[in-house]
Amino acid sequence: MEAPRRSAWLCLALLLVLFRPAISQDTLKIGYFEGPPHVYMENGEVVGAAVDYFELIADKMGLEHWQFEYTPINRLFDYLESGKMDVGLNFGKTDERSARFAYPAEPFSTTAHALAVRIDFPLSEIRSVEDLIPLRLGYLKGANHPGMLGDPRLQYHYIYGREASRQNVLRVRAGRIDAAVASQDELVYHIWKLHLQNELKILALPGTSFGLYTIMSPPCATLHLKDYEKALQELQEEITYPEVLDSYMRGMNHPALSTDRQ
Repeated sequence: MEAPRRSAWLCLALLLVLFRPAISQDTLKIGYFEGPPHVYMENGEVVGAAVDYFELIADKMGLEHWQFEYTPINRLFDYLESGKMDVGLNFGKTDERSARFAYPAEPFSTTAHALAVRIDFPLSEIRSVEDLIPLRLGYLKGANHPGMLGDPRLQYHYIYGREASRQNVLRVRAGRIDAAVASQDELVYHIWKLHLQNELKILALPGTSFGLYTIMSPPCATLHLKDYEKALQELQEEITYPEVLDSYMRGMNHPALSTDRQ
């Protein structure tokens, strides 16, 4: 009896080993770095407007299995290039990234960068990069630098890891840096969430508008990019990402972000 039983267990183990790769291949691995209100972790669950919008697109693509995985931004780039990760949820576009990853023909939305500064900051608007040169700027290491943010004269005090923008907002409040740099939506979210409306203000950064893309590793793009582009186009005729974002924020009892955009 022992030999047949051992043989049965060996067969079962072999089936499990053979079955695991099929599960892995069928499950789309979607990497993200935190940037609320677009994507972040709350109560052990990945949430955010970009998460909701991707799932609407995935539905139209006919995808059945996908999972979101937090990955530090530079490691995520490496994983996408090697094929260890299939999708990057929300990225700006640069020449260096375009050479490594597959971008859809169109972004799913656009956003723009802004500064969070103390309420007594002497300027009421940013007119040119000259206004930024004297400032200590807090920013996420590895993020893109659109428009004036790419000026080599700027003094960046980079921060790594999760909740970088939140930490930078708190560093501004404490006087450790002069301004936090992030997308305007993200800064609005953190200032509201931290109840700092009477202590900090947001200044738009002209010329820093950029597209938000869901990008793919080359192997994933071969299988899914055309279907993604078609599904995105169809979805945008029904509901746009800014509409989902505003609805998401209203669901959190936050005023619609469209009233804050400049």
